[in-house]
Amino acid sequence: MTSYRVNHTTRYRYREPVSLCHNEARLLPRSLPHQLCLHSQLQIQPLPTVYHEREDFFGNRVTYFAVQEPHTLLEVTALSEVQIVPRDIPYLGSALAWEEVGTLLRRKLDPDVLEIRQFLLDSPLVSRIYLRSGVYYDRDPSE
Repeated sequence: MTSYRVNHTTRYRYREPVSLCHNEARLLPRSLPHQLCLHSQLQIQPLPTVYHEREDFFGNRVTYFAVQEPHTLLEVTALSEVQIVPRDIPYLGSALAWEEVGTLLRRKLDPDVLEIRQFLLDSPLVSRIYLRSGVYYDRDPSE
């Protein structure tokens, strides 16, 4: 197993004092079959008046915090320690063709495939970026 200590700091400097700020941060790692989060914490300056964590739809750790005093600098530091478990790299010679993946996602109903289907849903943001890009493809990638 390989261990990592991760230290990440984000700073916001304001020209004028800010009296109230509401924030959502996704800076804390989660444990997965190949990644064990041993320890993680956020250090926030100035100290928040409100602070709580939740898990989003995808299992990511989300931290909500609010600073309710005048400040010109907001500093958020995430300190984490994780262990990574080595994984076998799958043999790609036996991978499905792109067309077979689309068929599988449309027809198979087991829980793993149903979980993947959510990523086929339309996204208004992606659609706008796609239309502005001027790049057009002959078919939908989910087909």
